[in-house]
Amino acid sequence: SLALDWLLNDKIALSENGVTPKVLLRYALAVLYYSTDGPNWKDNVKFLSDSDACSWNDGLVREDEKSYSAGLHCQPTLTLQLRQGGLNGTIPWELSLLSGLHFLRMDENSLTGTIPTELGRLSVLEVINFSNNSLTGTLPM
Repeated sequence: SLALDWLLNDKIALSENGVTPKVLLRYALAVLYYSTDGPNWKDNVKFLSDSDACSWNDGLVREDEKSYSAGLHCQPTLTLQLRQGGLNGTIPWELSLLSGLHFLRMDENSLTGTIPTELGRLSVLEVINFSNNSLTGTLPM
Protein backbone atom coordinates (compact mmCIF):
# COMPACT_ATOMS: atom_id res chain seq x y z
CA SER A 1 0.00 0.00 0.00
CA LEU A 2 2.99 2.34 0.47
CA ALA A 3 3.73 2.21 -3.27
CA LEU A 4 0.13 3.04 -4.14
CA ASP A 5 0.08 5.90 -1.62
CA TRP A 6 3.26 7.27 -3.19
CA LEU A 7 1.84 6.94 -6.70
CA LEU A 8 -1.35 8.78 -5.74
CA ASN A 9 0.80 11.81 -4.89
CA ASP A 10 3.37 11.41 -7.66
CA LYS A 11 3.50 14.53 -9.84
CA ILE A 12 4.51 12.64 -12.98
CA ALA A 13 1.83 9.95 -12.63
CA LEU A 14 -0.81 12.63 -12.06
CA SER A 15 0.33 14.86 -14.93
CA GLU A 16 -1.10 14.94 -18.43
CA ASN A 17 1.99 13.04 -19.54
CA GLY A 18 1.30 10.24 -17.05
CA VAL A 19 0.58 7.65 -19.73
CA THR A 20 -0.13 4.08 -18.62
CA PRO A 21 3.31 2.52 -19.39
CA LYS A 22 5.07 5.31 -17.49
CA VAL A 23 2.72 4.96 -14.52
CA LEU A 24 3.12 1.16 -14.47
CA LEU A 25 6.91 1.55 -14.53
CA ARG A 26 6.83 3.98 -11.61
CA TYR A 27 4.40 1.77 -9.67
CA ALA A 28 6.40 -1.45 -10.16
CA LEU A 29 9.60 0.27 -9.08
CA ALA A 30 7.90 1.83 -6.05
CA VAL A 31 6.69 -1.64 -5.00
CA LEU A 32 10.25 -2.95 -5.40
CA TYR A 33 11.59 -0.06 -3.33
CA TYR A 34 9.19 -0.61 -0.45
CA SER A 35 9.36 -4.43 -0.48
CA THR A 36 13.18 -4.45 -0.35
CA ASP A 37 13.82 -1.82 2.32
CA GLY A 38 14.58 0.95 -0.19
CA PRO A 39 15.37 3.64 2.40
CA ASN A 40 18.37 1.55 3.47
CA TRP A 41 19.78 0.68 0.04
CA LYS A 42 23.52 1.24 -0.27
CA ASP A 43 23.67 2.75 -3.75
CA ASN A 44 22.90 6.37 -4.45
CA VAL A 45 19.91 5.62 -6.66
CA LYS A 46 17.17 8.23 -6.81
CA PHE A 47 14.13 5.96 -6.60
CA LEU A 48 10.82 7.70 -5.98
CA SER A 49 12.14 11.09 -7.05
CA ASP A 50 10.09 13.53 -9.10
CA SER A 51 12.32 12.92 -12.10
CA ASP A 52 11.67 10.53 -14.97
CA ALA A 53 12.11 6.93 -13.77
CA CYS A 54 14.75 6.38 -16.47
CA SER A 55 17.04 8.62 -14.43
CA TRP A 56 16.57 6.62 -11.23
CA ASN A 57 20.15 5.47 -11.13
CA ASP A 58 23.40 6.47 -9.51
CA GLY A 59 24.36 8.80 -12.36
CA LEU A 60 27.46 6.85 -13.34
CA VAL A 61 28.16 6.30 -17.01
CA ARG A 62 27.66 2.81 -18.41
CA GLU A 63 30.81 1.00 -19.42
CA ASP A 64 29.09 -0.73 -22.35
CA GLU A 65 25.62 -1.88 -23.34
CA LYS A 66 25.70 -4.93 -21.08
CA SER A 67 27.39 -3.41 -18.04
CA TYR A 68 25.27 -0.84 -16.26
CA SER A 69 25.68 1.24 -13.16
CA ALA A 70 23.19 0.88 -10.30
CA GLY A 71 19.53 1.66 -10.82
CA LEU A 72 17.21 1.84 -13.80
CA HIS A 73 18.40 2.56 -17.32
CA CYS A 74 16.02 2.81 -20.26
CA GLN A 75 18.48 3.20 -23.15
CA PRO A 76 19.53 1.33 -25.18
CA THR A 77 17.42 -1.35 -23.44
CA LEU A 78 15.42 -1.40 -20.22
CA THR A 79 17.80 -2.51 -17.49
CA LEU A 80 17.38 -2.77 -13.73
CA GLN A 81 20.58 -3.38 -11.83
CA LEU A 82 20.72 -3.32 -8.05
CA ARG A 83 23.60 -5.66 -7.30
CA GLN A 84 25.27 -5.42 -3.91
CA GLY A 85 22.77 -2.68 -3.12
CA GLY A 86 21.65 -3.70 0.34
CA LEU A 87 18.23 -4.95 -0.78
CA ASN A 88 16.51 -6.77 2.05
CA GLY A 89 13.12 -8.41 1.61
CA THR A 90 11.19 -10.18 -1.14
CA ILE A 91 11.07 -9.79 -4.91
CA PRO A 92 7.65 -8.38 -5.83
CA TRP A 93 5.60 -9.93 -8.63
CA GLU A 94 4.96 -6.37 -9.87
CA LEU A 95 8.35 -6.45 -11.64
CA SER A 96 6.52 -8.54 -14.25
CA LEU A 97 4.74 -5.30 -15.24
CA LEU A 98 8.05 -4.17 -16.81
CA SER A 99 7.29 -5.97 -20.08
CA GLY A 100 10.24 -4.37 -21.90
CA LEU A 101 12.83 -5.43 -19.31
CA HIS A 102 15.95 -6.91 -20.92
CA PHE A 103 18.39 -7.11 -17.99
CA LEU A 104 17.55 -7.74 -14.33
CA ARG A 105 20.38 -8.04 -11.84
CA MET A 106 19.83 -8.07 -8.11
CA ASP A 107 22.62 -10.42 -7.09
CA GLU A 108 24.57 -10.22 -3.83
CA ASN A 109 21.80 -8.81 -1.65
CA SER A 110 19.71 -10.20 1.21
CA LEU A 111 16.60 -11.13 -0.76
CA THR A 112 14.44 -13.92 0.66
CA GLY A 113 11.45 -15.99 -0.43
CA THR A 114 10.88 -17.24 -3.95
CA ILE A 115 11.29 -15.74 -7.39
CA PRO A 116 7.76 -14.75 -8.48
CA THR A 117 6.41 -17.02 -11.22
CA GLU A 118 5.04 -13.90 -12.96
CA LEU A 119 8.61 -12.98 -13.98
CA GLY A 120 8.31 -15.82 -16.50
CA ARG A 121 6.10 -13.46 -18.54
CA LEU A 122 9.04 -11.16 -19.29
CA SER A 123 9.43 -12.35 -22.87
CA VAL A 124 12.36 -10.08 -23.85
CA LEU A 125 14.39 -10.69 -20.68
CA GLU A 126 17.94 -11.65 -21.71
CA VAL A 127 19.77 -11.66 -18.37
CA ILE A 128 18.43 -12.41 -14.90
CA ASN A 129 20.76 -12.73 -11.91
CA PHE A 130 19.61 -13.27 -8.35
CA SER A 131 22.71 -15.19 -7.21
CA ASN A 132 24.07 -14.84 -3.69
CA ASN A 133 20.73 -14.14 -2.02
CA SER A 134 18.66 -16.39 0.24
CA LEU A 135 16.03 -17.33 -2.35
CA THR A 136 14.31 -20.69 -2.65
CA GLY A 137 12.55 -22.42 -5.52
CA THR A 138 13.30 -22.37 -9.23
CA LEU A 139 13.48 -19.79 -12.01
CA PRO A 140 10.09 -19.34 -13.68
CA MET A 141 9.90 -20.24 -17.35
